[in-house]
Amino acid sequence: MFEWLQSPVTYRDKDGFLARFQALIKEYFDPRRTMNHYLGLTRRTLLDFEGCKEVKLKKYFYILRPLLV
Repeated sequence: MFEWLQSPVTYRDKDGFLARFQALIKEYFDPRRTMNHYLGLTRRTLLDFEGCKEVKLKKYFYILRPLLV
């Protein structure tokens, strides 16, 4: 949710919700926890590939995205 609300694209901002929530991000966002989350996603995706004889190209993007984030 933190990532979505920091996007430069805003579809709707009702009554200044975005500004108030962004103030909370500064208080509660933890980069270390976020990094561990994405590394965990990568590990789980790699484990899903274990034992597969063939992996479709799209599945590799499921590994690439969290690594780039």
